[in-house]
Parts: sequence; structure tokens; C-alpha cells
Amino acid sequence: MKNNQSSEELVGLMFSISFILKEEVKTHRHCDKLSPAHIHLLKFIGERESPTMKEIAEHLLVSAPSATSFMETLIKGGYSKRVLDENDRRVVRITLTSKGKQEIENIINAVKSHMAKAFDKLDEKEREDFRKALQSLLKSLNN
Repeated sequence: MKNNQSSEELVGLMFSISFILKEEVKTHRHCDKLSPAHIHLLKFIGERESPTMKEIAEHLLVSAPSATSFMETLIKGGYSKRVLDENDRRVVRITLTSKGKQEIENIINAVKSHMAKAFDKLDEKEREDFRKALQSLLKSLNN
């Protein structure tokens, strides 16, 4: 029973940290039209360098038409654009515009700055223990 309580507490802490980071992102954004999910998608597009709509749909765990609808906010806002695949004109790829790249960079810098301030309050051993715990958790989630 104690292990279950500990797991519940850890999950609660993770949700609290996630909420705080989302709020931090909101205060540093220039555009109020982007949801946290849109921001996550911009980051995904930037990391994948021109994913297809099919890849975006799979990432979002939605149908292709739903992904296309979701993408409209980013495209109309000038954060991303559609590009035809050079090898197969039937395939549509999504790329970030300079505005989208700048938005992601601003958000990542804001989160890094916020987290650095929090980590500065931990001593070296606490930071190292936290890093190891996160690596272990990530490893167990990926298996």
C-alpha cells in the first residue's frame, strides 16, 4: 500500500510541475492563440524537420483529417506551412516558418530559464539524484 501511495504522490508532483511549466510558457508567449498542444506540435515539427501529415497524425494519436484540422491554427498563424514532397508530389510535409522557429526558441528559453532558477535552489547532490531518477524513469517508460 505504501508503494502505491508513493506512486500516486509522484504522479501528482509530475502533474504539478507540468502545470507550472505550462503557465510559465503562457506568460512568455506572444501569441494567445496557441494551446500547449499546438506548442508541443511546433516542437515536434521542428525536431522531425518536415514530417508528413501522416506522421503528425500518428504523433497526435488522431486521424489524418483531425491532424489537418489541428494544423490549420499553426498554418493560418504563420507558424508552419505545407510543402509538397520533392520525391512524391502526393505527400504533404509540414515545415516551420521563421516565425514558428522563433516561437519555439522563445518558449524553450523561457522554460530553461525558469527551470534553471529552480535547479539553482538544489544542491549538487540533489541535482545529480534528480537527474539519475529522471533518467531511470525515462528508461523504464521506454521499455
